Amino acid sequence: FRVFKEDAGFEGFITDIKYFSDRRFVSTFTGVYYKISSPTGTRFMPVPEIQGEDIRQLQLFKPDRGEAMLIASSEEGIWMVDRRLGVSVLEDRILNRSDDPSLAEEYAGSYLVQDPNRNNIIYTGRNQLVGLEYSWRGWTEILRLDLPEEGHLKMVIDKYGFLWTTTARSVIRIDISRLDDPELRILTVENGLPANEKNQVFLDP
Repeated sequence: FRVFKEDAGFEGFITDIKYFSDRRFVSTFTGVYYKISSPTGTRFMPVPEIQGEDIRQLQLFKPDRGEAMLIASSEEGIWMVDRRLGVSVLEDRILNRSDDPSLAEEYAGSYLVQDPNRNNIIYTGRNQLVGLEYSWRGWTEILRLDLPEEGHLKMVIDKYGFLWTTTARSVIRIDISRLDDPELRILTVENGLPANEKNQVFLDP
């Protein structure tokens, strides 16, 4: 058992840990770092393009057999890291993106989730729920849905095709089995929640 602290090279509170492309990555309130080992010791090196960012989640994204990338998400943007540590910004790779800057803001979010039934689709957003589909050409927006409150606290997708997300004062269930007509339902204590504030959602394994 080994303990790594900030003197190992990373800074800030750790928010997530993932193993990708034979490397251990950690995200913190200050960016993304990866672990390297040598005869002189073990260090965490910063990913330069993702420094000074409050990264809340790392997502190991496998859209197809043989393809994989690490996605780092924050309120300010979403970054994609390939196997060679090359970094790109997701917003720059949206094929049908709008020139409206207010719409582009939704291509970011503290949390995102990959569709377990359609591996090439992720969901993200802040004031809206945005669905993005990946192909060899790039990313395409396939869903944009207004939400009653700003700021996702957590998002999960269950095996029945429901996406669950929480805001400061509500839990929202969205039927994403039909992306052309998703059904949104807001849940409160009247539906059995323990409270109407700061609920979280998790998948039962």
